[in-house]
Amino acid sequence: MNGEEKIGHLDQELPMTGMPASDDPFPGDIGYYAPWGNVVFYYGDVSRYDGIARIGTLEKTAPIQRHDGDFSATIQRGN
Repeated sequence: MNGEEKIGHLDQELPMTGMPASDDPFPGDIGYYAPWGNVVFYYGDVSRYDGIARIGTLEKTAPIQRHDGDFSATIQRGN
């Protein structure tokens, strides 16, 4: 959306217990948008949004940014 992020739907919602009510993600962050149950891959700078929680980081943003259609991605827990 807006040339700053790619969004996708998760198979199940994530719990938001203990997470902040809003966040201001950086390029390279992976976020979770609780109101819609979406995962968000940020490759540009965005503003603070209510309902966003940072849940990880991308190793590289270029592969995400290059896609202009549907694609699949796997998110794995790091060390």
